[in-house]
Amino acid sequence: MSFSSSVKEEAFVKCGRCCCICGKFCGTKIEVHHIKPKAQGGDNTIENCVPLCFDCHAEMSTYDSKHPKGNKYSQSELKRHRDETFKKHSSVVTKTKTAIADRRNLINVHQKQSESINNSSLLPWTSEIRSVSFDFLLPDLYIQPLIRTYKHPAPTNLELKFFIENQGNGKNIILTGVPGSGKTTTLRALFCNSDQESKLTLYFTAKEVINHASKKAPTLISLLRAMYSLSLSVEDISIHHNILVFIDGVDEIDYTNFEMLFQFCKKLQNDNIMFWISVRSDINKRYIINSPAYNSLFYEICELVNWTKEQGLYFARCYSEKSGKNFIIDRINSLLTSNSKASSFLENPFKLSLLIFILSDDDCDVSQIDANDYTLYKKFYEHWRNQEKKRGTSPNDHNYIHNIHIKIAIALYRERSSISLKTIFNDQCNIEKIMTDSAIIGLLNYKKTTLEETIIVEKFLHETLSEFFVAECIIECFRDNIETNELNERMSITYEFINLYEVNKFVRSAFEAMHLTERSLMLNNMSNKYNELIVQKTNIAEMIREQIIYHVGRIPHNSPPEILKNAYNNEQNSVIKRAAALGLILSGDETIEADFIGKLLSDKTLDLENRSIQLVYFGDAKGMFHAYKDDEIIEWKNTKRAILERFSNNSMRDIRLRLWDIVTFKSFIISRGLTGLSNDEINIIKETVIDNSTISKARKELLTREKDSLLTYLSERMLCDNK
Repeated sequence: MSFSSSVKEEAFVKCGRCCCICGKFCGTKIEVHHIKPKAQGGDNTIENCVPLCFDCHAEMSTYDSKHPKGNKYSQSELKRHRDETFKKHSSVVTKTKTAIADRRNLINVHQKQSESINNSSLLPWTSEIRSVSFDFLLPDLYIQPLIRTYKHPAPTNLELKFFIENQGNGKNIILTGVPGSGKTTTLRALFCNSDQESKLTLYFTAKEVINHASKKAPTLISLLRAMYSLSLSVEDISIHHNILVFIDGVDEIDYTNFEMLFQFCKKLQNDNIMFWISVRSDINKRYIINSPAYNSLFYEICELVNWTKEQGLYFARCYSEKSGKNFIIDRINSLLTSNSKASSFLENPFKLSLLIFILSDDDCDVSQIDANDYTLYKKFYEHWRNQEKKRGTSPNDHNYIHNIHIKIAIALYRERSSISLKTIFNDQCNIEKIMTDSAIIGLLNYKKTTLEETIIVEKFLHETLSEFFVAECIIECFRDNIETNELNERMSITYEFINLYEVNKFVRSAFEAMHLTERSLMLNNMSNKYNELIVQKTNIAEMIREQIIYHVGRIPHNSPPEILKNAYNNEQNSVIKRAAALGLILSGDETIEADFIGKLLSDKTLDLENRSIQLVYFGDAKGMFHAYKDDEIIEWKNTKRAILERFSNNSMRDIRLRLWDIVTFKSFIISRGLTGLSNDEINIIKETVIDNSTISKARKELLTREKDSLLTYLSERMLCDNK
């Protein structure tokens, strides 16, 4: 009698149909062998049974004890082989069951995240009660984005979908773009549309990683444990699951937290877990590309390119039809007919969403919308406050709401992290007043802590809103004819924002949008305050004079203003003198330009200071304008990129800065050599336009001489380096 079917089944299950000698999987080609032969009294129990493949089973009967050759399998050895195989398979089964349970838990997290995203507001400034949700966007309103690749450049822009299918699948990617280009929307769409059978996806914000992952050892497991009370049993979860982690909003954390964030990413990489991050182009260029440790984690940098006018119109038309508000697209077409420059709003998804919100208002006057970024945000803000006032949920006056938003924006910018309202406003009554006004809290992401019932503001619903309100603070310092003490107090706050590019774009845009009379009034206020401060020999007075001169230089002028001439001729502070010179250059003063350029070429101290300020302004170096000194070692990638971009463009602003740019570029080359300068970049310099109908013969000659000097120097250095 042989083994029963139940004994065989038990043995096959315990070994997983693997041979207990060679270990290979046998499938149906498996047999059971008596460890103690039946002839010697062996029974048919599971204890006397060992599963073997055909080959190993045949080996059991080939040994001849009369002519011993080799070593016979002993009964104890067979038992040990059998027991080890059973034990090993039991462990695999346990791990498999655990992995299945872990995967089920991870899928539950994905479903929770997906539900949260799909139910979130599509239009970022309105509450979920009044606005369509994110899933309203998919699939009809989702514009398949085009990208520009940097590490593996393509001859043309690519569809992101095509890139993923042909290059990006299974790779770590940086998704970057200008503010409002759709980074979050793109990341969320990729997350929500992913196939969980082939790849399990998870979505976190960078702030969530910083706030919840273990500080000592930031890992995915510690993050899931903190956020979802999820204890994964398998430490190396990548062995069992094909995981892709999306990390959104890297630009919304302070750069001092980058080390921890990228430790988290490094751990993901070590665990063979793929990840994508989203970050604004300026932050990516400033902190990530310039760091070999961070940059090396990623296969590619994918930059979202602007929508075309046709894509913007398509989105607006589909939104109008799907929301039942067909008049919106009619108003957009009317706006484009009256002001073709407004088509720039169609190229940026967030700006277009602001425009759609404005045009949705019954009281909207299309003729009052100018093709200017500051005006667009200003109009949006006015319509937003009016809407909330009409709803009866905003009891406070507009000035109060505006001041609260400015204070919160400044606090968030300073902290670069979440901040308690108690830290900003000491008065509890004031906080209660804020929390009952939908016009205030409706533009904020905030949460209420359960223990102390503290209100924590995480951010504005879009980073550009913060920048707009910081710019508003700067503009109001000059628009209002305020007392000197109050001006000192306000501008001591805004001084640290003087080198924030996006904030300064809003300030410059505001100046451009002003009528001539308003611009003249502002210039007069700034001149009066400057003259009051010129006699004061304090650090705060000097700091405010620097801001005044810097911003006066950004106001469009029909002729060079006297305040800049006075500052250039009389200021002892070289940083202020430089700001005045650039303001005069932008206003077309060729006499001051020639004098300033001559000093840069002959004075090594001024030349060093000029390079140092550029490095800080464009984010290659950290520090304040007056304090940082170029060590001639730090890379100047961002500064170089900005100058070359101006060389490639020929707006009035670019042309007026051209001579200074050429001299500054040459100074960087002399201090650092040709390292990192490509043939394409040299060709940009060669093709830089210097002939323009607006410039004088003398300036054209000076431009020609300095451009030729730069090209000659480049040629000589290349010859020298090649020897």
